[in-house]
Amino acid sequence: NPMTLYLNHTAIPLTTPVRLAGGGSINFNQNQILVQCSSGDKIKIIYYPNNGYLDYRVSLVQKHQGKISGILGDWNGNPVNDVQINNGLAINASDFYQLYPDYANSWRITDQTSLFVYDAGKTTESYTDLSYPYQPVALTPAQISQAQTTCQQAGITTNPALCNCITDVAVSGNGSFKESAVNYQADFA
Repeated sequence: NPMTLYLNHTAIPLTTPVRLAGGGSINFNQNQILVQCSSGDKIKIIYYPNNGYLDYRVSLVQKHQGKISGILGDWNGNPVNDVQINNGLAINASDFYQLYPDYANSWRITDQTSLFVYDAGKTTESYTDLSYPYQPVALTPAQISQAQTTCQQAGITTNPALCNCITDVAVSGNGSFKESAVNYQADFA
């Protein structure tokens, strides 16, 4: 079950709220998990059972601005340096050949660094395809137009939700990815 949540390597039921040491909590709502820290930081995980994928949202309180680093950027107000390999070197986010493999491989988890729980006989390597993506995606104007129509008909009107929706739908060819943008727009409207 993709919606099995482990806390300290123990599966926990997705029905009863969990209080965490230090004042945080984990709450469940249908296909969503909300982790809230005592600081006010939040992580929201949404599972789309019909499509088999997860979304996540990380919301940090203002006191962290400019004091973080990692795969999601440094939140210093300068988006140009947000895409960094894990040694802190900023790269050009629009350069496919810097993103793959440099950026992707620098953040790739290993069996030693993973916090995931794997089925018997599975490791991080079981889910790693070092050859993907193979090349930059070249979308036609028709693909972009169709994706834009799909997203706008779903009520997605603001960026970055609209831009992300168009990209997800056009690249995947799967209109159901609009659900992610609908939820994003609702969360940040």
